[in-house]
Amino acid sequence: MTSDANDTPQLITSMVSDHQRFAESLDRLHDMVSSAADPERTQAVVEEFELTLSRHIYAENEVLVPELEIMSGSMEVHAVGAMLQDHDRIRSLSLGLLHMVKRGAEAPEILSTIEQLRDTLATHTRWEEEQVYPLLAGLGEYGHALAIMQGEEDEEIFGD
Repeated sequence: MTSDANDTPQLITSMVSDHQRFAESLDRLHDMVSSAADPERTQAVVEEFELTLSRHIYAENEVLVPELEIMSGSMEVHAVGAMLQDHDRIRSLSLGLLHMVKRGAEAPEILSTIEQLRDTLATHTRWEEEQVYPLLAGLGEYGHALAIMQGEEDEEIFGD
């Protein structure tokens, strides 16, 4: 697919779809923990969330951030730093959530982390979708980033 002023590159569409899935997954996890759902099923959902989030952040950091740095006239360099810091905070919360679920932490602790993660992600994704992605819309496709997000490049991320 080629990009022009009237269509959105597939990568941006995929990134926005990921954002929606992240919010839905966190809502589902909140419900699962609140209702004391099967711990194994809850852990599987958290593991899938963490894997998808890792791919998403890796694609942004390794493919999109370098593009943003090139476009420093359009976006201040400190904004790129803020994006990377947000990614670190989001990953930290996500990994913390995974560890809590694996060790069988109490529901209030898990729910608190889910809420922090949900709030942090909501603010971050709104900023990306309103401020960052429009800058990238005219730059074309990013096949490598899409491959990362779809799990085709996991050895690059996880060393497998």
